[in-house]
Amino acid sequence: MSKIDVSPEKCRTAAGPPEYVNGRREWIRDGARQSGACPLESGAGGGLRDWVIRIRQGPGDPLSEANRPMRWLYRNCLREGRTDRLVNCLIRLEAEAQALLLTERAGMQREQAALTGENGLMRRMLADRDRQYGALQAELVALRRDWVLRFIRTFRSDVRRVRRLFRAPA
Repeated sequence: MSKIDVSPEKCRTAAGPPEYVNGRREWIRDGARQSGACPLESGAGGGLRDWVIRIRQGPGDPLSEANRPMRWLYRNCLREGRTDRLVNCLIRLEAEAQALLLTERAGMQREQAALTGENGLMRRMLADRDRQYGALQAELVALRRDWVLRFIRTFRSDVRRVRRLFRAPA
């Protein structure tokens, strides 16, 4: 039985009892993960078991998904025995990308909070406008039902009609 230590300081395979990995005790038997440790901080690519399976069942060409500069860099690091530095550099770049993503998400959440507040303000303004419109509509209906106003309106229209009849033609 082998144990894989995935601590950031070293990556080695050794026989022995399980150690704490990412705050959890973990055994790895033939690639079977016992708890949820992820090689990348973001969790991209899945857990350790997923990585082991992907590495073991990879395509025929080990660098089929890499572009030409990355292939050259990998082969150069492999030839000089500095693959660990390449992996550390890639992990550091992934951590920086995750930090940038978290910053962008925080900015988006602030913008969303501001838009939510503005949306609430607009809803309150529309509700207030609707209340005012309803009050004016009710006042208009009450005015139309008032017999005194109907009488005054009828009287005015009759006076205008009589004036037009007696007005001198121009």
